[in-house]
Amino acid sequence: MPRLRGAMIAPDSLTEQDLAVLADDWGGNLVRWQLIRSGVPSPEAGFDAYDRWLEKQLNQLDRGLTWASKLGVKVVVDLHSPPGGSAISGGYQRRWLDLDRSKRPN
Repeated sequence: MPRLRGAMIAPDSLTEQDLAVLADDWGGNLVRWQLIRSGVPSPEAGFDAYDRWLEKQLNQLDRGLTWASKLGVKVVVDLHSPPGGSAISGGYQRRWLDLDRSKRPN
């Protein structure tokens, strides 16, 4: 296996050409594909909203995996936002277990 050289990406606006630049121009062969639910937390909470967000992310990942395979780039999938997470600063999600007990849902 060749030495791994890569980058961490937030794939919301990633294109096949972007990945080609990493592979061809920079000699990259690995990306850490982050699935992060960020921005302003949606007023719509719960598992249904999470499932819709995740479905969109997984569709993007499917396209990205096709591009990566063509370019010889390996992909590590990093699910940063767990289901049932709670919004924290910056809109990120975290596990309920990380919350102070007094702030956890019943």
